[in-house]
Amino acid sequence: MTTVRRAIEHLRGYKPLDHVCMILWSPDDVIERAKERDPPLELTKEEADEIIDMMEDDHDASNGVSWDTIDCYLDDVEERHEKEKLDRIA
Repeated sequence: MTTVRRAIEHLRGYKPLDHVCMILWSPDDVIERAKERDPPLELTKEEADEIIDMMEDDHDASNGVSWDTIDCYLDDVEERHEKEKLDRIA
């Protein structure tokens, strides 16, 4: 899991004018994307954190991370919510 603290620690190895490329996704991005779905998906902070962790752990540098990536993880969460809902009914 990457945190802001870990990212800052990593960057301490660079000089202030060194060139780097960093793309930053946050749990807020994931939560907002979930709200944009039709119908909106209620996502907990913990679920958003989990998705962020998976995005980092499973990313393919050839493909990067995009809104489509987040949508795939949200599909998985939505399926899990549906299964949990059915399990409560049964």
